[in-house]
Parts: sequence; structure tokens; C-alpha cells
Amino acid sequence: MIGDIDKKLLQKRFDASAGTYDKYAVVQKQMTHRLIARMRRSSAWKRISHQPGAKVLEIGSGTGYLTSFLIKELPDADVTAVDLSSAMIGLARQKVAPNTVHFVTADIEEMVLCDRYDLIVSNATFQWFNDFEGTVHKLISSLNTHGGMFFSTFAFGTFKELSDAFAQAQQRIGLSDLESFGPTFYHEEECLAKLNHGLSSLAGRFSIEYEIYDDVQCFSSVMDFLTSVKKIGANNSNTGALRIRPRLMREMISIYDQSHRLDGKITATYRPLLVDIVRN
Repeated sequence: MIGDIDKKLLQKRFDASAGTYDKYAVVQKQMTHRLIARMRRSSAWKRISHQPGAKVLEIGSGTGYLTSFLIKELPDADVTAVDLSSAMIGLARQKVAPNTVHFVTADIEEMVLCDRYDLIVSNATFQWFNDFEGTVHKLISSLNTHGGMFFSTFAFGTFKELSDAFAQAQQRIGLSDLESFGPTFYHEEECLAKLNHGLSSLAGRFSIEYEIYDDVQCFSSVMDFLTSVKKIGANNSNTGALRIRPRLMREMISIYDQSHRLDGKITATYRPLLVDIVRN
């Protein structure tokens, strides 16, 4: 995500949405399964799945959806799960057996990593980084030889209907200073360029593979879509986020409702980017 994220506001929103996250995180759960499939095909996964005591770091563990898979598939691994929200971690603890995961409430961007890991995994979290390149560099530096990092995030094109409707609404009501409303995401090329630059100063060789796709979700109304975003805590948490004028909001909803319909429902595009980095 482009722009400075207000981490205190983000934490507050995730804490508030912890109880509704699992119900509304449809896309994020689908991304988890695709990420798992990619991990299972990798050489890093095949190695650590037979390695007792393999060290695993999960970033943005949320309510524990991916965490549950990790401890099931890697019962002998030493798993650390990090999340910004203590409320999310509280729910995750209820899903896993006691003492099987070391949960940490922290911002991974600020956290000092003292261990080295065989596997680093993250689902739908990297878009919240303020220093994407620097954080990737830190994480990859913490990988053991032949270790792997697997993550998913959102790329430019996510919520394109919302961005389009806001832009048209601003023009229609004659706003001279066009503003961007809602989250803005990195282009695929920019994200990969930052990854490569973050790896360039590290010793050793790395292999990078990725996939990107569009996931179009349908909702009964624009407000249902906006509610689903709010219920997972993913509404705009950028520093200095603008307060939307009621007239602009009404105009945006009207344009969205008229311009982005499929079979009687409004559409919302998500554009997940899944990346594998293996240290050779």
C-alpha cells in the first residue's frame, strides 16, 4: 500500500473488527489456500516438512486461519506468530492447542528479529508496510540457507471500481483538487522491483516466483461492499486520511451502483499478488 499507514489507527481497527473478521474475510481465506498450495510445491517446504524443530515465522497471523494449517502440517515446528492486534491474537489462541505457537503482539516493521527461520509466511499483510523494501530486506536476512518466504498481498487494481467511482464523483460535483480515497496499492512491477532491490545487497542467491490474478466479488449493494471492508478492519488507515463529504459519498455510491454491475449485483475487484522467495 502506498502512503504512510497510521499503525495506531490500524491496530485500533483490527482490534475492533476481530470478532467479525472470519465472517467477512472471504477473499483473504481464498488467498490463504492458494498460498498454501504454492508452499507445498516448493523445495523449501519439502525440506522443512521433514525437519523436526524447523523455525517458522508467521507475519500478520490475524485470527489464526493460516496458523492452524501450519501447526497441523508442521507439528514438530517451532512457530512464532506475530500480529499488530492483541484482539486478533486472542481469537487465534482459541483455535490452536496451548503451547504449540508463540504468539507475539507487535509491529513486524519495528520488531527486532534475533532468530533465523526456515520458513517465513504471511497472508494479506504486506500491503500495510510503510517500509516495504526495508522490511523485506530484514525478513530475508533472517532466513536460513535454503529457507523460503511466501507471502500474499494486494496489488494495484484492487478496488478499481471504488477508485473509478470516486474519481468520477469528484469531477461530477466540480471538485478542483482531485483526491485519492481509500487505499492505494503498488503496481505489480513496482512491488517486484522493490523486492529485487531489497535482495540485491544480501549475500547468496535467491529464486523469486509469483502469480497475480483478479478476484471479482459480488455484493448486493455498494454499502454491503463497504461494510465488508470495514468488518475486517481494512478501511483506510493512511496518515491524514480525508474525511469524505456526504455529497461526494452519495455521488460515488450512485456512480458505482450504475457503472459496476453484474447480474444485478455490484462488483468489487481484488488483485492478489502471491510471491515465493527461496534462499539457495
